[in-house]
Amino acid sequence: MSDIWSLEGPERFLGNLVTEAFHRPITFLRAPRTIATKIASPIRARVRRETDISAISPNIPADTRLPPLRTLVSATPDLPLDDVSLDSFILRQSVPGRVYVVSQIPARFWEDWRVFLLNYSKKTESYADHPHLIVVMPLGISPREFERIGGPESIFTWQNVISKEDISRLAEKIAGRPNGILERFARATSIELAGQDITLLKILLSLDLRTQIDPLAHLTSKITSNIEAYPKGQPISWEEGVADLWSDDVCINTIRLIMDNRTEELTHRIWRAHLPIAMETSDIIRRSLIRRHRAVLDREVSRESPYVLNFGDRQRTKTKATELEIGDIRKINFDPDKEQMRGGRFLRGDDSYLSKLAKNMRHAAAHMEPVSRDDILEADRIWQRSALRYFAQGEVGWDWPRCGQKATVIIGPAGAGKSTWASRQSETVISRDKIRENAKEKNPNLAEGVILDSYLAQAIRVLKSGRDVIMDATHLEQHIRDRIRSMIPDDIEIDYIIIDRPLDEKKRDGGWRNALDKAGMIDEHHRIFLNALPRILNGDGDQRIRVIDLRSKHLIGATKELLTAD
Repeated sequence: MSDIWSLEGPERFLGNLVTEAFHRPITFLRAPRTIATKIASPIRARVRRETDISAISPNIPADTRLPPLRTLVSATPDLPLDDVSLDSFILRQSVPGRVYVVSQIPARFWEDWRVFLLNYSKKTESYADHPHLIVVMPLGISPREFERIGGPESIFTWQNVISKEDISRLAEKIAGRPNGILERFARATSIELAGQDITLLKILLSLDLRTQIDPLAHLTSKITSNIEAYPKGQPISWEEGVADLWSDDVCINTIRLIMDNRTEELTHRIWRAHLPIAMETSDIIRRSLIRRHRAVLDREVSRESPYVLNFGDRQRTKTKATELEIGDIRKINFDPDKEQMRGGRFLRGDDSYLSKLAKNMRHAAAHMEPVSRDDILEADRIWQRSALRYFAQGEVGWDWPRCGQKATVIIGPAGAGKSTWASRQSETVISRDKIRENAKEKNPNLAEGVILDSYLAQAIRVLKSGRDVIMDATHLEQHIRDRIRSMIPDDIEIDYIIIDRPLDEKKRDGGWRNALDKAGMIDEHHRIFLNALPRILNGDGDQRIRVIDLRSKHLIGATKELLTAD
């Protein structure tokens, strides 16, 4: 409970309460039971901080009836008990403007206190200086009785004092700032379920992240095994501390909802926690995919070739890649006609899987369903390893050092001698073949798209660290070269190094490439390379690309003749 008073909302409330208390003889505080029994000490501390005056909290016995005035006098160290009257109580105070914090008045003794407070309010009208009383209103008494004593403006109500922002800051103080998809979903769920219950917040934050995503089974088990700690039969009321305003809605304590088996409300609360994180995560993946595959999507969606959605008799036309939703991107990717024209799908491996997970999250959010635990865990796992993360910030390379680092992209068919050339250079070399070899040892069925993602991610990490990198792979497919360029800031140099040898030499020295299961590989690569060569020599139309052709003059001439003949 001590954590409450350091929160911004309660701090502000106590400050306003104490400030206003000095402007009237009596200030009433209406608070739920959970706050009313503990707030006297924080009020005294706030008075001390504001005025350097020690406030007094009289001890009011629960079973002994004492006159209110005698109770106050007995608690004041410098007042004698022989002359107990209102006038002497006011006049003989040694500390001007002293504050009394009166709390835990038994309801059965309220009539005595009501009469005293009414008389005190009238008596102080005759004095310029008098003690100030802050009275915590006993529960079960109509607020109208307090209004008759001090007026409506004398009542401060502890309601909607602790905000979601307060609890979010406290959660960050307890468990640190959440990072990553799983942590953000877990934190949002813990905050939404805890509401203003700080004890519950600490319990939730102590759970492992996988449980925090949907902790209802854990909490239900905890309550069932310790049911005596959660008495039933109390009304769902603000006075009992089980309901308050939370984000402009009435929030019932989660423990109470579990006890009452209100599953629908609990599920809705988890959905509400997931909603902003699901939409945000889905949009981050959507925007990252668009940035990464912008070259492809710009060709697919334009004013000349718009993307049209039909809704019955209505149509929506999109002419820019940035207008595409995650479902649109997937439809374009899996469209069989477009796929055939492109020569394949542009979403592969982790990109394809993340697009599916993003679509699932968006669907759950739109249909008031909590996001699947498996989808959250998978999205977090794949996102952490995916090169797509480098497109999430909106501006590629915004946090890179600019120290002259350069990307060297080797381009050539199988057996051309690319790895041999790379091994003779001094720069860091990232080899797709080596990554594939190491990965296949652990998982022989690993998809090629995953290997490609790992290859690109490792190369980008080298550049991001400020070092030069040599990317050793065939890079014959334009979509891969497009991805590489889209991952590197415009002001970072990129060299295309073209390497090849005569076809007969590649076959002669083919080694494992001539194995039965690789039959025709060298010929196929040779053909693809020749078809792609005009675009490669043109730097794929990118002005920042410097093309360095390391093929022999004889081979260059022979290739020119072949291309001219075609």
